[in-house]
Amino acid sequence: MTALAQKMTNDTNDCFHTLAEGTRVLTPKGPVAVEALTEGMEIHTKGGQTGIVRSVTRRNSVDAPIRFDQGAIGNTEDLVVAPWQRVLVTGFQAEILYGQSELLVPAADLVDGDAIHRGDAGQVAYLEIELDGEHTIIAGGATVTGSMPAPRTQTPAEQLPNVRSIFSGKRRSFGAGGIATA
Repeated sequence: MTALAQKMTNDTNDCFHTLAEGTRVLTPKGPVAVEALTEGMEIHTKGGQTGIVRSVTRRNSVDAPIRFDQGAIGNTEDLVVAPWQRVLVTGFQAEILYGQSELLVPAADLVDGDAIHRGDAGQVAYLEIELDGEHTIIAGGATVTGSMPAPRTQTPAEQLPNVRSIFSGKRRSFGAGGIATA
């Protein structure tokens, strides 16, 4: 894990993965819809380890979800997350912006209106997954990390136009796990 990823996951002990209903999380038995997770289940984490589910809490929100079309960030299926949920970005985009090989970015900051877009506003059912520690998990084939259950970003405001422009139209440039392929 990079120093940035380590710092962001160590900022709080109250971290949650906030996913929309229907999003699938990778477990040792294969992908499982977030609403089917139960206390004590194992979830695959980045690096091939597992985390244990402590709780799954349903939260209704008016914050429109962020939808990543399949392949937008290397995700193997459509991914729907809360706007403040941080996702892992790797490859040349992270290198250009921050000089890091990988970067955790709030989903809302990646909206490009093409392959990454804000979903419909209104009542949204989010599920907050609390694990036995601070883990980065695989959801929808993308890597997401725990977030505080409160809105928004730690991305510097002056970088947002750059983040959006780098991702705009780059859908096919990612391989599995968000790794840029060209």
